[in-house]
Amino acid sequence: MAVFFLRGVLIGLLFGVPAGAVGAMTVQGTWNYGIKAGLFTGFGSSVADGIYACVGAFGLTVISEFLLKYQTVINLVGGGLACCIYDEQCAAQSPAHDI
Repeated sequence: MAVFFLRGVLIGLLFGVPAGAVGAMTVQGTWNYGIKAGLFTGFGSSVADGIYACVGAFGLTVISEFLLKYQTVINLVGGGLACCIYDEQCAAQSPAHDI
């Protein structure tokens, strides 16, 4: 019984490993920056896959109309997030030494 359980776990792990460039980026982020970075990279790729699935399921017209309707809000939120990420990166860098 334990052999079947271990085989099932092994098969589950093999099918659960992300494949492709995004999977490699997830694994690399986990190895280089820890589990938190790997989880966020994995969540981001899952959200992207979900968006692609919605486009396929609901049709491009519905998604396109939504994006055009809320284009300004999406741009402002995206720009704000980009500024927040920039501020975090600048704050994380050590200050230059005086000469």
